[in-house]
Amino acid sequence: MTSMGVSVCALMYNDPESPMFLPGCFSLGSGQLVVFAGAVYEVLVEFYLWGYVYFFFILILSVSRSVERCLDTIYYEDERYPKALAAEIHTRANESIAFFHKLQRIVEDTNNTLGLLLLVNLFGSLVICCFCFYLPLKYAKSMAYFQILVYFIAFGFMIVLYCTVYPVLGIVYDKSIGFKRSWIKGVALHSKGEYYYQEFSSSKLLLKLKCCYPFGFTVGGFFTIRTFTMFTCLSVLSTYIIFMLQFGL
Repeated sequence: MTSMGVSVCALMYNDPESPMFLPGCFSLGSGQLVVFAGAVYEVLVEFYLWGYVYFFFILILSVSRSVERCLDTIYYEDERYPKALAAEIHTRANESIAFFHKLQRIVEDTNNTLGLLLLVNLFGSLVICCFCFYLPLKYAKSMAYFQILVYFIAFGFMIVLYCTVYPVLGIVYDKSIGFKRSWIKGVALHSKGEYYYQEFSSSKLLLKLKCCYPFGFTVGGFFTIRTFTMFTCLSVLSTYIIFMLQFGL
């Protein structure tokens, strides 16, 4: 994608009125310095989009997949404890709860480090997607087919990329909810017919489980990413595209 973007810049270097460049977007004139600055700007944008975004997603997905797999290992499943005694279930549950809180701290530290970058990445990319879809429609008569194709390929690539990445990040939140539900079910299942001390221990354990609040990756601390977050973002994107087309901005 970066190569395609640079190729388009080379083809359109002598056309300062093209919306690819700053002169065409802001009517800055047709001076050689302005045209050169616009070309450099476009190349930097291309390298940012397909370089920085790629490595950023590798980092955040690595953390997400690791946390997701760890949550899978501490889930309660009937197949793992078919004939376990209540005391053994309590021990396993306490160990799982302690590990759950460690994973929660890892995700919180990741949010403190990368939360702002997720915010810039998500909303910045939505703005770029909006223009990648809108500019070819507005300037269709003055742009070559190859340029229009590059815009739509970039738009489609980013939509596919984000619809692939963000639902994966949202799985962590769903898994953290499932952890609590699975162990509440398991403790209740193995607590039937207990003595008073065991019943008290089960009640205490259930209270601990209820305090295992779900966690997930947040976008700058504003909201938690869920598996359906991208559907909301796509609805916002389509709304703004329609708004820009209707009013001819």
